[in-house]
Amino acid sequence: AFPPGGISVFASQLHTHLAGRGVRTALVRAGRELEVLQEDKHFSTHYQGDVLITKCTYNTEDRRGPTVSHVDAEHLQKYFSFMN
Repeated sequence: AFPPGGISVFASQLHTHLAGRGVRTALVRAGRELEVLQEDKHFSTHYQGDVLITKCTYNTEDRRGPTVSHVDAEHLQKYFSFMN
C-alpha cells in the first residue's frame, strides 16, 4: 500500500521482453484512470536510442575470501548510476 501522503513519481522506465510492441504506465485511483505517466505505442527492444555505459573499477586484493555481489534495495545505488 502507498503511504497516506501518496508518492511522487520522478522517473519511469518502460520495459517489455521481445514480444512487447506497446507499453504504458498510468495513474489509476478508485478504478478511474487519471493520467498517463508514460507511453510508447511503438515500443521495440531493438531500438532503445542512446546508450549510457557505466564502468566500475574495484580493488579486492586485500580480501582473503571471494567477493560476493548482490543487489537489494539497500545496496542498489552502489551498483547502478541514477540520472534524472
